[in-house]
Amino acid sequence: MHSIVARLGVVASCIVVAGMWTLPAVAQDPHTTIGVGAGILPKYEGSKKYTARPYPTVHYRSGNFFIAPKAEMPSIGLQTQLTPGWTVGVFGGYQWGRKASDDPHLYGTKRIHDHLNAGVFTQYAVEDFTLSATYYHSLRSGYGSGLQLGGAYKVWQEGLSAVRIGGNLSFMDKDAMRRHFGVTAGESAASGGRLSAFHPSGGLKSVTVYSAYSYQLSESWNVNAAIGLKNLTGDARKSPLTERETSVYGSVGVGYSF
Repeated sequence: MHSIVARLGVVASCIVVAGMWTLPAVAQDPHTTIGVGAGILPKYEGSKKYTARPYPTVHYRSGNFFIAPKAEMPSIGLQTQLTPGWTVGVFGGYQWGRKASDDPHLYGTKRIHDHLNAGVFTQYAVEDFTLSATYYHSLRSGYGSGLQLGGAYKVWQEGLSAVRIGGNLSFMDKDAMRRHFGVTAGESAASGGRLSAFHPSGGLKSVTVYSAYSYQLSESWNVNAAIGLKNLTGDARKSPLTERETSVYGSVGVGYSF
């Protein structure tokens, strides 16, 4: 069973860069879009150190089946339209973990394993405005659940260029918050006392705002860029693991649609 899960993870990792916080796409192609790009992001949520990573992207839709990011995770799932603007669906997403070796500040902490999540979502779009809600639960024991509420609006389009702004609110339950931002007594001791024990509660984890730009090079090719700010809130902000409360994320890439 473990080998099957590992293989699913490898397949999912081909969809979006490993460990990258995914900025929302400027537009959703009705068929297939594949591309490559590069992004800059913190080494982990709350880190003051940044890393740059190349990544592939895939957006695919055939009937009710889709491959696309959900709640910042590469995902596959099924969706249906209840009305022309209202979509609901289910998905399975792959979430990357974290190791103490990823950043010196994590010394003494236990590994967060890569894991699969199962979730549901709903999205409502009217003209240039979109609202969405996505709930997911980890299939790995003790990793908890999360909820993301998002919105986006196309503020400008001129010829082949378009700009979209948006944001989201991310929530975690107690298990997920303690997994990502908590510090056990054992971890505190293993860090040499540098990290104090911390047992967060569930609640609002972060607030994100972003702006995304796209330019249509031809009928099939486009370039896109995005930049966003993520601000940790509540107990995620208070965690001894959090070195920086507000982080910048960015990406630039090229895509081919067919």
